[in-house]
Amino acid sequence: MQARPVTIDVSDWPLVVVQSSTVESDDEMRAFCMRYNTLLRAKAEPFVQIADLREVRAMSPSRRKILTESIKQNESFTQQYCRGIALVFDSVLLRHLLTAILWLKNPPYPHRVFSSIADAKAWGREQLTPMPVRAR
Repeated sequence: MQARPVTIDVSDWPLVVVQSSTVESDDEMRAFCMRYNTLLRAKAEPFVQIADLREVRAMSPSRRKILTESIKQNESFTQQYCRGIALVFDSVLLRHLLTAILWLKNPPYPHRVFSSIADAKAWGREQLTPMPVRAR
């Protein structure tokens, strides 16, 4: 399978769909992180990320480090605006493994693992719906 560049689709904003196969270089990972963070900061409003990782097969340690550093650098922004992240995998094993990891390292926003984009988007829309205020 030929690798495709990472795409960021905001056509269904405030759902942000990130689709990726294997990132080919550290420079490509840095460019993705820059594009993603610049786009979200320009909008500066609540969003849900749908990460379509069905074609990802491996990520080098250096690319994981670049991604992790980007996440850390943007942590306060993400806490303010991210209403959730949906991770989409084909592999049942990877879905269960990631669910377990998320239990241990619990992000400060809702998160869930899915097998389809449609289910992930439906969940994402639910996360963006304001909760009704109860009268006392």
